[in-house]
Formats: sequence, C-alpha cells, structure tokens
Amino acid sequence: MQELGTYGRLVLADIARVRPKLIGALGKSAAALFGALMPVGQARGRRFQFQGIPVRVTYHPAFVLRFGGKRSRLWQSTVLDLSRFWREAREGRSSSRLGAD
Repeated sequence: MQELGTYGRLVLADIARVRPKLIGALGKSAAALFGALMPVGQARGRRFQFQGIPVRVTYHPAFVLRFGGKRSRLWQSTVLDLSRFWREAREGRSSSRLGAD
C-alpha cells in the first residue's frame, strides 16, 4: 500500500480532471483509495462514489491468477464484474443489480 501514499493523490486528481462515467477499482489497494476499507469480497456489489462518479470494486487480475487461475470460479466472477462495469459505464447509469456471486 506504499503506492497509495506515493501516487494516490495523483490518481485521484487525474480522475477528477477526466470525470469518467465509472471507476473500476481492481483489488484491495485501489478499493481503499476510494474508501472501500473492507475485503474485496465484501466490497463487490456495493456502491461507492468518488466526487459523484460511481466506483465499483472487484478482484485484481494478479490475485485471480494466483488464487483461482484461469477458468476458476474466481476468474468467472471477476470477468462477470468487469462486464457489468463496462455495461454500466456504457449505459451511463447505475446498474440496479451488481450483486456478488
């Protein structure tokens, strides 16, 4: 989490400047940057905001590969999360169902 102290403010400033439709926080460190101070498994499916921008949380790809591997349940649920994030950002609205699998 040393990176958060070093680069966190820069990342947040860039996000505030760009104003994306949605932020996908991948992993515990990224989730913490946006106030999700809980395990990723609990943060998945919850709604967070950063300056009015929806923030969604899922597992970091390195975690998925290390603890689940390709085609595992963890892999499948993360891909599903990312698909939901993409659809929500494309539609420009908050999804009514983001639930964790």
